[in-house]
Amino acid sequence: MHSRSQQQLLFLKLKPAQSFIPSSSPDDSQPGTDIATLIFTIHIGSIANLARNTYSRIIKETVPCVVNSRYKVGTDNVVWPIYFEDGAQWIIRIPRRDWSPLLEKNLQADIDVMNFIGAHTTIPLPRIYGYSTNVDSPLGRPYVFMQLMPGKLLWERWFDPEWFTERRRKTVFRSLAEYLCQLNRFELPSLGTIQIDLISQVLSVGPILPTPESVDEEHPNGTANKGPYFSATKYFHDELTPKIKNEEDKVLKADLIALRVFTRILVDPALDGPPFVLQRPDLHLQNLLVDVEGNITGLIDWDGVCFSSTRQNGYARYPSWITRDWDPVWYTYGDPPEESFGSESDAISENQCLRSASDNIHEGETAYEIDGKCVETVAEADVLIKDSP
Repeated sequence: MHSRSQQQLLFLKLKPAQSFIPSSSPDDSQPGTDIATLIFTIHIGSIANLARNTYSRIIKETVPCVVNSRYKVGTDNVVWPIYFEDGAQWIIRIPRRDWSPLLEKNLQADIDVMNFIGAHTTIPLPRIYGYSTNVDSPLGRPYVFMQLMPGKLLWERWFDPEWFTERRRKTVFRSLAEYLCQLNRFELPSLGTIQIDLISQVLSVGPILPTPESVDEEHPNGTANKGPYFSATKYFHDELTPKIKNEEDKVLKADLIALRVFTRILVDPALDGPPFVLQRPDLHLQNLLVDVEGNITGLIDWDGVCFSSTRQNGYARYPSWITRDWDPVWYTYGDPPEESFGSESDAISENQCLRSASDNIHEGETAYEIDGKCVETVAEADVLIKDSP
C-alpha cells in the first residue's frame, strides 16, 4: 500500500490514458471558429474547480484533480482530459462554434438520448457526469463532463501487423454487433429529433434540429421547422431541394438534381416508412476503443445520436472502414499510411464477418435479437445521400 504522500506523487505523475490522443495539429478550418481565442478564454484552473465541485456532488466528498493542458481539437469540440486523485478519469468537451438556442436544444437532446441508451443497454458509451447547455456557466461556454473510456483506439490496433489476427478481427466484429444490436429494441414513428419523457422514458419525435455545421445555413431564422418525416424519400427530397436551389456551380447543381431523382429509386420501398430506429453516428475506427483481445471497451463521439434514422442507415449498417469501396471519395478520409499493414481492407470479407456475427446473434446466442433484414439491405445510396456535402 502507498502512503498518502506517495499516492499524491503518483497522482501528479499521471499520464493520459490510451483513449485520449492529444492533438498536434488543431483543425482551424471550420467556419465561425477561432481556436486560439477559445483556448485563451478557457482557464485550466476554472475547469479543475468545476470538475472538482461536480465530482464532490456525486460522491459527497472533495477529491483533487489535475487537468491535462494538452487538449484535443475535434470537428465540433475541444477536449481536455481530467485526472482525479482517487483514479477517476474524465474529459470535458467544450463546443468550438458560436452558440445559439437551437444548438442548445440539440446538445440537450444528444445528452438525453445518450443517458437513455446508457440506462437501457449495456453499450459502453461514456457516462455523463455534468453539463451546461448554455453560456451561463462558470466557463462562459457550454460544456459536458464525460467518462474517459478505457482501452486503445481501434485505429491504432487495426493496422498493426503484430496485433492484427483473424481471431481478434472476429472478436471486434462480434463485440460490436452484440452491442449495436441492442438498439433494435427501440422503434420510432418518424424521422426527426428524438424526445424523451424523463419520467416515463417514452420516446417521441419532434422537428429536426440543426447540426453545428448547418445551423447558420439551414436555420437562419433560429427555428427548427423541418419534420418530423414519415417517409425517408420525402426527407431526402427536402434535404436536397434547398441545396439545389443555393448551389451556384452548374455541375454540382446537376449532380444534386440527379441525386434527388435517384432517391426515388434507391430507397427500398419496404423500408421507406416507419418504424425508424436509433443509430450510432460516425461509426469509425477512431471512435472505437478495444482491449488487447479486440473486445469493444468504449464507443465514443455520439454527436447526432438524437436524430432518428432509417432502417437502411441505422444501427445495423456496416461500419465505415469496411465499406470504403462503396464511396472511395468519402472514405479516403482517415486512410492509414500507404506502408501500413492492411491499408486496403478486404471489404467483402469484413462484411461477411460482421454479417455472420449479426446472424449468430439473431439465432439466439445472446438475449438481443437483430432485424436481419436491416443488415441484408444496406443501401449505399442512403449513405451517400446522407453524407453529401
